[in-house]
Amino acid sequence: MTRKSLVQGKRRALKYDNPGYEAFTYEQWLDVLVACDFRCTYCNSQPHRLQMDHVFPLAKGGPHCLSNVTPACARCNQSKHDSTLEEWEARKVRRALKKRRSYLFAD
Repeated sequence: MTRKSLVQGKRRALKYDNPGYEAFTYEQWLDVLVACDFRCTYCNSQPHRLQMDHVFPLAKGGPHCLSNVTPACARCNQSKHDSTLEEWEARKVRRALKKRRSYLFAD
């Protein structure tokens, strides 16, 4: 994540006008990345670029603060979109079951 994308994240957070907005620095974000060993929090992969994911989405009233952001690979972040962790996990389970059923009952 670059400084430019950090600024874009701040701008997006301010757009939602959510309570709990706390500015943090690029260096603080780097500390989070180091603590996570530069790995995606969700799938544990170590991609070339990590994105900042809001654990509780901004679109659902989540705050833009250091305690609500975590590194995520593009695949996980795009898959999670604006879902909470519970919604995202449930959706993944439903997809897996649907895929399994179609495999078991294929012609």
